[in-house]
Amino acid sequence: MKQIVLGRDSNLQWNALESLDDSEKVYMPSSGSNGGIGLAHIGDGEEYALFNFTSAGVVTLITNSANVGTTEDNDTTFNIFDAGGVIGFNNELGSTKNLLIVVWFS
Repeated sequence: MKQIVLGRDSNLQWNALESLDDSEKVYMPSSGSNGGIGLAHIGDGEEYALFNFTSAGVVTLITNSANVGTTEDNDTTFNIFDAGGVIGFNNELGSTKNLLIVVWFS
């Protein structure tokens, strides 16, 4: 399981910037004790999502571009999904993409 951590501020914020190959996944190290809200952006202005998540890892999309989903391994989309208590991010867009994630814990 690939986990990335670029920055964390007093357990309130988590930031990540990673290059993901097609079909590659990355996972948040924690969903926080009360969940939170996050913003994810992948590719060169290609796909984005503002999402809410619970402490159990349940993801709800608030607003997003056309090719974003919440199901792991959903082909041809960027997926933000429940990975068993943490949030997973999955690039299924066909080629390597840069992924930016900013998360705020409640």
